[in-house]
Amino acid sequence: MALALISFWYGRKKLSTFAYTVPNPLKPGEGKKLLGLAVVIAVVATVLVVLFQLLLGELTSAIAWALFLFALGTAGVYFVTMVKSPKVTPEERVHLGAFAPLWVGNVLFVLIFEQAAGKMATVALEHTDRSVLGLFELTPETYQSFNPTFVLILAPILGWLFLKRQGRFPSTAQKFAISLVIIGISALMMGYGFSAFPGGAALAPFWFLIAVFVVQTVAELLMNPVGLSVTTKLAPRHFASQTMTLWYLAPAVGMGLTSVVIQLMSGFSDGVYYAVLGGVTLLVSLGMFAIAPWVQSKMDDVETRHDETADEEAVSAEG
Repeated sequence: MALALISFWYGRKKLSTFAYTVPNPLKPGEGKKLLGLAVVIAVVATVLVVLFQLLLGELTSAIAWALFLFALGTAGVYFVTMVKSPKVTPEERVHLGAFAPLWVGNVLFVLIFEQAAGKMATVALEHTDRSVLGLFELTPETYQSFNPTFVLILAPILGWLFLKRQGRFPSTAQKFAISLVIIGISALMMGYGFSAFPGGAALAPFWFLIAVFVVQTVAELLMNPVGLSVTTKLAPRHFASQTMTLWYLAPAVGMGLTSVVIQLMSGFSDGVYYAVLGGVTLLVSLGMFAIAPWVQSKMDDVETRHDETADEEAVSAEG
């Protein structure tokens, strides 16, 4: 993060002028309204926790449901506000319509991916023979480092492939669908792991969980950087920051949904749990593939415009 800040500070003067323009600044007095809204939000969140505590009788369940519904409701308010705003043009509303299924795909992706420190950590601790060819033993904590390590290794490779295939398959919408397929496969791998290696004398080899992390990292690189890019392209001019906030609310909704789903499926084995998640995700990915041409058609104009602007800036920089 420190290196990223230094890089930004060094290169900020090379950003286009639009990067310094605030398209929809706060008007006098609106700051106080935002403070009041924050207070209302805090009260609503507290009330939700109390209500679910009364309904469910368990604090952890109450917090899980309250946070999930609060994040989902907040995302819904953001989306409806942008769609109904007179500052949003008809063309921008079409872009928001294309953004919606991509956002849902991100929620489902997070539902599986963000369990690395939960159920996947349990696999590393209780279901894995961590001995590496009898030479040394991995600690359970070490497995948490494999995802960022593979991001560093695979990011430039996939980036190079994306550039080589620019304008051809896969399109942006298809990358989302492929990401869901891959993350769904990782869930099926985890379901198999829990069933085949229940612990005790039946332990998974050290490389099994590493392989799952490799698969999930590929899915992540097809989802997160692509999602950040497409969010900036599809964002309405007057709601650029809010659209990025909406994108980051997807992980909040996804992780909240994870807590809820884990509780709802507490009576099932971990193998069945992951098998269900994988199956549902693969079905959704088929739907994503089916609507990918429609989604892409609604965003082709902004991607073309973005590519033309990038070419013009490159020519200008060379000159």
